[in-house]
Amino acid sequence: MFVDHAGATVPVIAGSPETRAKPIVYVCGVYVAVLGASSYTYAEATWALGLRDWISSHVRAFHIFQG
Repeated sequence: MFVDHAGATVPVIAGSPETRAKPIVYVCGVYVAVLGASSYTYAEATWALGLRDWISSHVRAFHIFQG
């Protein structure tokens, strides 16, 4: 399994137009896992790029790949 964080980040905007409050913009990383020989791909957005998110993303990828 090949894994990495994609180079680009994804902005996530939180807020409600009804409240007219200034929206909060979060920057999320994109985790990508690929099974090389089969080209099966798993990707998810993570709130941070820390060790906890890195390991949790691996666990979810292994679950999806049934490994």
